[in-house]
Amino acid sequence: MLKTKLIALVAAAAMLLGPAQKAQADAGDAILGAIVGGMVTTAIINESRKNNPPPKRTVVVRPQPESPQRKANRATQTALNYFGFNAGYADGLFGPKTAGAVNRYQAFMSFPQTGKLTTVQHDILMTAYNRGQVGDYATTQLVNTDPLGVRALLVQQRNAVLGPPGATGAAASTPVVATSDVDSGDTAATTPVTTAEADDGPTGLPLIPVPTGNGNVAEFCADPSITGARVTLASMGEPVDALNQAFCDARAQAIDTSTSLAAGVEGVSAADIEAQCDQLGPVMQPYVAMLGSKPRAEVVGEVNGFIANSGTDRTQLASTAEICLGTGYRADKMNVALGSGLLLVALGEPAYGELMGHHLYHGFGTAANENRALEWLVWTTDELAAGATPVFGYGDTTRMELVDEAVYRLNGGAPSSAAKNASSKGKLPVLDAAD
Repeated sequence: MLKTKLIALVAAAAMLLGPAQKAQADAGDAILGAIVGGMVTTAIINESRKNNPPPKRTVVVRPQPESPQRKANRATQTALNYFGFNAGYADGLFGPKTAGAVNRYQAFMSFPQTGKLTTVQHDILMTAYNRGQVGDYATTQLVNTDPLGVRALLVQQRNAVLGPPGATGAAASTPVVATSDVDSGDTAATTPVTTAEADDGPTGLPLIPVPTGNGNVAEFCADPSITGARVTLASMGEPVDALNQAFCDARAQAIDTSTSLAAGVEGVSAADIEAQCDQLGPVMQPYVAMLGSKPRAEVVGEVNGFIANSGTDRTQLASTAEICLGTGYRADKMNVALGSGLLLVALGEPAYGELMGHHLYHGFGTAANENRALEWLVWTTDELAAGATPVFGYGDTTRMELVDEAVYRLNGGAPSSAAKNASSKGKLPVLDAAD
């Protein structure tokens, strides 16, 4: 059943592309989505044709066999994307964007920058990626505690195979000019491309949290202030400390839930699931971009209209969003995580609104805006107090009380649970959310 839901989910992503990209596609265009891994789905003709459906006809789709080389190329692109070296959509075709991603990978690893992977470089990349997908205890501990996050797997694998590099810092301090492969990689472009102008960060440096869809939440959650002693109602000092721990706990639980759900999807690899979830990133980006500039109710309304226009089954979409939420967090792909969270809120799960508040407060995947963050956090705690279903905390009711108290204090309330007296928190004015 989960496999069916996942297929429907990716079909949903294809359907959603229409409303989100009206500048590029007319309202009557049909969108046909091909799912990575050989699963093929058909997208619906969107709204203008829904009212006058054409006569039913049977269409037999015979997927073309994928060449081994293209399959290998697609796996390489997926691995590059996983580590934050943006290779674009994993289509198995190596063009300038993939070459740029290879350049940035090579710079980070202190390899010569050629835009083409050697056998050793490729093996290190894929071995580290496969370790990340397995996610055993040692791997999880490394990713969660090393400041580099998932990229620590690359460094560890390189050092195991080649030993540590002889020199450090050169790649970061010296601009390097590299050429980019075109199409199949047989031809190199003659125009030099400076890797310092690459779209995913300075040459040789790990990504930094910026509101472009990728933010290093894994590094944030590995900070000793979060992994150390647990904040309780009795010990709470700064409310932000309690909220930071709550955020990272929610992230970890989202990853666990996603992993459990994905494990029940037979015949689909973790890489395929990640590739499918990656499609939600650009689809949901217009709505993620609204978070810092529009009121919560308006953003949720836009997403609700988006879902309604897509004609997607809401239950299937919710299951997919749960899988993709954890997938986005695991790979530190903030557009995927935030987009999935927004879908879940719009689908009637207000508890996920807490995540929007945390992201807005710190600026992960969106522009930082404390007023908007408080708007989301206060609304979420009020909804939970009114009977909405909690999703974080593994059933521990003290978590909700802790978050509620921390939000209350952050919003200007007295530092005492007793001061609320039957949700007097809701009577406090929320800080002006205007920019």
